[in-house]
Amino acid sequence: MKEKQNLHYSQILKKVFPVVDDTGSDSAMFDNTLEFLHMTGRSLPHAIMMMIPEPWERNTLMSQENMTSTSSTVS
Repeated sequence: MKEKQNLHYSQILKKVFPVVDDTGSDSAMFDNTLEFLHMTGRSLPHAIMMMIPEPWERNTLMSQENMTSTSSTVS
């Protein structure tokens, strides 16, 4: 049974990959990634915020936790 499930999932993954067409422009790759994030269940605003981090360097209102989380995902 497990082997059958693995075969099923591998067939699904073949339809999904590659997520990003690396022969496209930067904009096309951004669009591919955004579409993938949205198709996997994230809301469009959430997917966009994942791809374009909030500026935080001089933001005195942002919590230290968010600053740490943003800086760790960028580096």
